Amino acid sequence: MGLRLEDIAKAFSPAKEIDDPKLFVGRYPEIMGILEFLSKPGAFLVIFGPRGVGKSSVALQLKRIAEGDLTLVNAMKIDERYIPRNLNWCTVYYRIDSFVSTVENLISRISDDFSSKFFPKEKGLNIKRRVVKKGYDMEGGLSLVRASRHQSEEEVYEKVSERDIISKFRSLLSRVRARTHSQCKSGILIVIDEFDLLNDKRGFASLVKAISSEGFIKFVVVGIAADVSELMDDHGSIGRLIHPLKIPPMIEDDLYAIIKKAEYLVKRQITYKEPAARKIVHHSEGFPYFTHLLGMESMKFVFDQRSKIVTVDVVDSILRKLSEGNLPTLYEEMYNNAVKHSEQREFLLILFAEEPDEVIRTEKIYRIAKESGISNPSQLMQALTAPLGTNRPPVLVKVRDREYRFSDPVFKVYAKLRGFKFSN
Repeated sequence: MGLRLEDIAKAFSPAKEIDDPKLFVGRYPEIMGILEFLSKPGAFLVIFGPRGVGKSSVALQLKRIAEGDLTLVNAMKIDERYIPRNLNWCTVYYRIDSFVSTVENLISRISDDFSSKFFPKEKGLNIKRRVVKKGYDMEGGLSLVRASRHQSEEEVYEKVSERDIISKFRSLLSRVRARTHSQCKSGILIVIDEFDLLNDKRGFASLVKAISSEGFIKFVVVGIAADVSELMDDHGSIGRLIHPLKIPPMIEDDLYAIIKKAEYLVKRQITYKEPAARKIVHHSEGFPYFTHLLGMESMKFVFDQRSKIVTVDVVDSILRKLSEGNLPTLYEEMYNNAVKHSEQREFLLILFAEEPDEVIRTEKIYRIAKESGISNPSQLMQALTAPLGTNRPPVLVKVRDREYRFSDPVFKVYAKLRGFKFSN
């Protein structure tokens, strides 16, 4: 069968995490860090790094490896000496959303996941107890009535109060351990993604320390942060348990491997010229999102032309579409919301985007803006740092006095590639 559009869509993944280990590329040091964590009794793994570098994809591979799927480990040809024996963890992967605001909310949701997985007849932290009922059965017709005593058992549920939710959670984990002893030979692994969305993290570190003391239960949290202390508010009590795993932007060789993997997945019915692939990697600036996006769009372009080779000219045409805002991506909407109808605001935004440092000082930006005819650039900053009348997050967040960084570094790269909409 010939190549179909759906084959190209499966070869790239700009919009979601990589769960299938056969599609995962790179990150050898990070996978080695995962194996080290799984070897440590009682360790608490904190996966952190900037937005868009693939933290959730790494966490999903951790879940698979912990459950005994060594597809990725074998593909990386990792020496078996580094692989823990009997990888057989019972895992729950939970992603925090806006409805979870406290540790109690979080534990309740995770408990629901555990119950549905291991105790499907139970309802989260509703603990089941048996009630024995006694009564009489009446037998016989109108002339003779006999009564026989009987007893029956009925299962009822008791709702757990919020103040008891932590202790009941520990009880639930003990029951999981008892019921699944043959399954969970390695232990119970709880992976919590988007941990930074949890507004009130108080008490979480103490909970982890108490529950992880026996070594049978391990926690993993994943979130956007520059360091562990930024992600964990009260990590001091579990400092020695923490196994930090920082996910940096991808190196160019790993980004290049995404392109080569895509060629393999479409059975090399479409291939990339070396300079074309390297140009995609260069403009990705360490973020796999752009490698997937530009790689997919350039392959689709060649597919539409009934050709078989992606050239530099093809990549240039895709970059031109992106600079004109004509690629289907959520970042175009973010860009339009940030600049609105203000040419000066757009100019200021791109000045920030073109700065190479993560933390950007305003003195240089304001000086260039004033030299370009913007009389008061500081007044334009409010729309980028605290947009009024919207629930949208700010484009720039204040780090220190006169210092800012992009809330989403992927958007920073997009703004740089986007170009000026008002000059189109």
